[in-house]
Amino acid sequence: MHSSTLSMFFTLLLSSHSLCATNEPCYGPSGRAGVCITEASCTSAGGTAISGACPADAANIKCCSKPTCSSGNCRWSSDCAGTSASNQCPGPAQMKCCSSAATGFGGYSAPTIPAVGACKQVSVNAAKAVSATLSGKEIAEWCMRNRNTLNLKYVIWGQKIWTTSVDKTEKNWENWRTMEDRGDLTQNHWDHVHVSYNG
Repeated sequence: MHSSTLSMFFTLLLSSHSLCATNEPCYGPSGRAGVCITEASCTSAGGTAISGACPADAANIKCCSKPTCSSGNCRWSSDCAGTSASNQCPGPAQMKCCSSAATGFGGYSAPTIPAVGACKQVSVNAAKAVSATLSGKEIAEWCMRNRNTLNLKYVIWGQKIWTTSVDKTEKNWENWRTMEDRGDLTQNHWDHVHVSYNG
């Protein structure tokens, strides 16, 4: 009796860890900003849900996006270069109605390759305010495209990885290898781009 109870406990523990945490970023139709939530929550918030865009998620979790709201479109507040309004978009509080029409890199210009040491400063300053963002896709793909100059080993973004030793050729982030669900935004690399360099 004791061993079957213990075995059932571990089975439940392991199966609950394999399900994705909701409220993680995703890409909806046409690359639109989205959030991984239940289809019912999406519909009740006025969004549109699509299947297959939330890596390693339970079947009832869909990518929900809402292309229009009162002053613009729904996106992660960290990706809005304009002003944003709360309580108009599906998902967590960080998903807001953004008045900016800017796209990519949070509405900012694409980066240039920084001088040695500058990268560390940028990373430290950016880490002070951790929140979900979709800007990492462009940054991660930029790192992949500039792999030789950067002496890149691998790059991780949005629960996907691209490595110079395995992947070798450039490909869109959507075609990178999906990693296991690690349980939250930070460990799944939705709030930062993880870049590793060759020694």
